[in-house]
Amino acid sequence: MKNFVLYIFIFTSTISCKSIDIKPDIQHNNQPIVDYVETLIPKDSIIYIHENRLSYARAIRTMETGTMPDPIFEKYAVNFLESEYYKKEAWEALTKRFAKDSTHGKWVTSDFKIPHRMITNAYQKEFYQNTKLHIKEVEEIIRNPKKIFVFSGVMYYDNNRYAIFSMVVSGNVILSGRIKDVLIIMKKKGDKWVYVDKMLNDEFINY
Repeated sequence: MKNFVLYIFIFTSTISCKSIDIKPDIQHNNQPIVDYVETLIPKDSIIYIHENRLSYARAIRTMETGTMPDPIFEKYAVNFLESEYYKKEAWEALTKRFAKDSTHGKWVTSDFKIPHRMITNAYQKEFYQNTKLHIKEVEEIIRNPKKIFVFSGVMYYDNNRYAIFSMVVSGNVILSGRIKDVLIIMKKKGDKWVYVDKMLNDEFINY
């Protein structure tokens, strides 16, 4: 996983026809991710998403070994099981369904109802095999850097009261690593999912 995150950033600002632009008119089931992303980027901006999906098991491990702000001391000091969100029955139902699901899978073009560019493994392979043909793209990456987002699927918790997913963001500069590795917690309010909390993933424990 480390090597994967270290090299995906190089494709962040390419506009090659081998990447895929998606218009925001496709039905989807990842509304919590969409609602969160829309708080991060300017309206109508294109987000770069890698097709590789983080596993559910990795997200569960973040909940067990990662940290979130302590409500009293406001430091990243507690894991999910020590937090206000923990409910024994809800947690057991979540882990029973997802804790052993270590498959990564791939996102497809219809999964996100936002303008985005899907960065594919096939494009990565072609890029590295023909580096000399991509000098202009590397120069563009340096001039106009973009981030690449990697997501897990959404897990619904506590009778669908919360939506939870992992997110890794790769860096802007060539040979930089991940700049954010978190678990996002969203809560349904009306017809939207609203950000309520996050956990920091410990990448030395949970790649």
